[in-house]
Amino acid sequence: MTSHRAPYRIAVLALAVVVGLVPGCSWQKIPPPPTYADAPPISVVVGVELAESSTTQAYGPGVVEHLKDRNVFQYVIWPFDPSTPVDAVLKLSIEGSWKQSKGQTFTSAILVGLTLGLLGPFLGPKTTGSHHVMSSLEASGETIVAYDYHVETKYSTGLSANKDAARFQAVSAQTQKITVELAGRLNTDRAKIEAESMPTQSRR
Repeated sequence: MTSHRAPYRIAVLALAVVVGLVPGCSWQKIPPPPTYADAPPISVVVGVELAESSTTQAYGPGVVEHLKDRNVFQYVIWPFDPSTPVDAVLKLSIEGSWKQSKGQTFTSAILVGLTLGLLGPFLGPKTTGSHHVMSSLEASGETIVAYDYHVETKYSTGLSANKDAARFQAVSAQTQKITVELAGRLNTDRAKIEAESMPTQSRR
């Protein structure tokens, strides 16, 4: 068994060396994050509750910060204590993952190596982030609006690119995509939200 695997391992090592020495393999193609549509704040003070899933805990804080930075609401409270008086509670759940195309890295490495780097600027692993978002805005236990949508981001990198840096940028773009979609839906329903939320002395 070992004798049969040895040539394979040597070939992989040789390809890794070739790819590492070939220029043009450190590129990355990451779509820019979407931009927000300017709109005045929705005149509601909200507390935010994040689901306990690991994915929500990973992406949720970033979404909340984007909501704050863009003044989507008059005021956002997070972390949120249920005893704190607010006009409405925004509940958020995010599920999903990132997946890389199977076998693509090794195949790309072979082609780049065989062409002595000519295909380096064009071939590399492709990764897709797919996340399902569920959110609702509630007041006094009643749902004012509820949203259920899907967000996807695709990116690719050269074989010797900084994978951690590329992943960080892709996650940031995905987080902003989630927020832009949520903010757009909330702004569309602004009249309903402002009419059905419960005014409190928490307005600031």
